[in-house]
Amino acid sequence: MNKLSLMSCDGVNKQKLNIIQRYYPEKYITISNLPAECVHYLPDIHNFIVFVLHKFITKQRIEKMLIDIEFEDDLHSKTGFLGNCIWEDKHYRPNEFTIQIDSNMNIKNMFNTLAHEMTHVIQWAKGDFYEVVSKSNGQNKVYKYKGKEYKSSKISYLDKPWEVEAFGRSFTLILQWCDKYDLEYSSFIPEELLSHDQLQEFITR
Repeated sequence: MNKLSLMSCDGVNKQKLNIIQRYYPEKYITISNLPAECVHYLPDIHNFIVFVLHKFITKQRIEKMLIDIEFEDDLHSKTGFLGNCIWEDKHYRPNEFTIQIDSNMNIKNMFNTLAHEMTHVIQWAKGDFYEVVSKSNGQNKVYKYKGKEYKSSKISYLDKPWEVEAFGRSFTLILQWCDKYDLEYSSFIPEELLSHDQLQEFITR
């Protein structure tokens, strides 16, 4: 997990590994199983992760972090989720994370999912969100989010405040990243989101 790794079923990404490592010296990011047709988006994926981290986390802290991005075939059909974020080292203010993303999506939906899961990385890393009590069946977990405890079994997925934040922030993170690097919104945000009235109001301010 200390170097950027690229793998695909046809092996084309492995041939690019040395070039990729030359341009992406950060040791805290790994990306694996990116679909071959999306390889040319690798610089954008990497740049977006770095952008989000530096927006919320200090440079000194980032240097201690490890973030593994794994693209997985049929993740949604296996788990019911398009993406997932897991801390790997400690439950409070962890430094090591694994993000899983369903690879059977177009690049716009991949970016939307990545932005959502990176929001969870920030929540965990800053200590805004952490697990207090965990049962083996996963249904009785107790989380603390911004000072308040929530029982996982007592609140629906879309009502969980950490998910509300992740859904809301994912769009704005992509917009802010596009603005910083003069990128087209339409290249990274799904059309149905770009056409939303509130988002159009935000864009045209």
